[in-house]
Amino acid sequence: MAIPVITRLYSQDDIGKMSIFFSILLIVSSIGMLRYELVVTICEKTEFNRIVNLCLSILLINTIIVILLVVFFNYFFKSYSILGGLIYLLPVGLFVFGVFSLFNNILMFDKNYNLLAKIKINQVVLSLLLQMSFFKIGVIALIMSQIISYGIIGVKGAFSKIKIDLGVLKYRDEFLKYKKYLIYSTPGALFNSLGGQFPAILIGILFGVIYAGFYGLAQKLVFTPLIMITNNLSNIFFSESKRMIEDKTISEKLGSFFKITTIIALPLLIIIYFSIEYIVAIALGEQWVDVGKIIKYMLFWVFFFVLGAPVSILYEVVGMQKVGLIFQFVLFLCRIMSIIYSYYVNDFFLGIMVFSLLSGLCWLGLILWIVLYFKVNLFSNPN
Repeated sequence: MAIPVITRLYSQDDIGKMSIFFSILLIVSSIGMLRYELVVTICEKTEFNRIVNLCLSILLINTIIVILLVVFFNYFFKSYSILGGLIYLLPVGLFVFGVFSLFNNILMFDKNYNLLAKIKINQVVLSLLLQMSFFKIGVIALIMSQIISYGIIGVKGAFSKIKIDLGVLKYRDEFLKYKKYLIYSTPGALFNSLGGQFPAILIGILFGVIYAGFYGLAQKLVFTPLIMITNNLSNIFFSESKRMIEDKTISEKLGSFFKITTIIALPLLIIIYFSIEYIVAIALGEQWVDVGKIIKYMLFWVFFFVLGAPVSILYEVVGMQKVGLIFQFVLFLCRIMSIIYSYYVNDFFLGIMVFSLLSGLCWLGLILWIVLYFKVNLFSNPN
């Protein structure tokens, strides 16, 4: 709700640089704990503290590696950087985002879904308050507001829940026991993050920071609320999936979910398609009207994302991480090729259309795999 204010307080250049920074951060943080944070939600109580400390140890090592890489890059390739000194905030962001993610998984382990939803809302509110209060310092306020809000909530919450005892070698048995997450989930998460975030970086390089801002803002407007919803649904599917598989009710539950979601989402997306450009022009200002055009072209992708994202975690549950890896790799290639194609034909918006089409088809492919694997009946009446 504060985005109309943010677009009037900050320049297109500020928002473009913020989009590129957080795209890099989200790529790095997606593998900050090598996906062992997922184990926290499904491990035995006797393993809990050891798994959490393993995650923190891996995160700390990766943060140190990123510090070294940032110093190296800025020393030898400073002239190629479009972020300048902002890149030095990357290691701080990695550690803070990682701890916040770990805290979320700790709450899922405790099945404390109410607090999980509450802290996400608190983080968003605190971040927006900081952005509106310190807008005079520009893009630094946009970035630091996020880091500070995640830090205050995540670091305090996580460290209050565990007994710190770091060291990867201490937890060798747990590291090897759940190595599938390292071997398959980590590359899958990396390709997923690259597919979602690298386009903004590539757009910034090929079309300029302002177009990266347009794309980043469109993505934020559409996917920030959607991801909050789909992540919560995904967390529930993840924590309840073993029971549903044992009870043989998962096929029925998936069928109901797909049909009810389609009934709700499809009419809403049709309305958005015909009205979004006018809404954006009024809400954000005429200078941001291209954001509305980008959102309009994204809707095909959005529809299949809404259907597929909440249940995409199921391949982790059944030990089919290879499927996730293939899906994320194909999705990444399709998206990068669409952006490169748009640069080749010198038509940014055509590239976004191709980007959305290919992304939607990839999600449709994953949905069809889930339907076939779990033998979902799409023609029964939803409960």
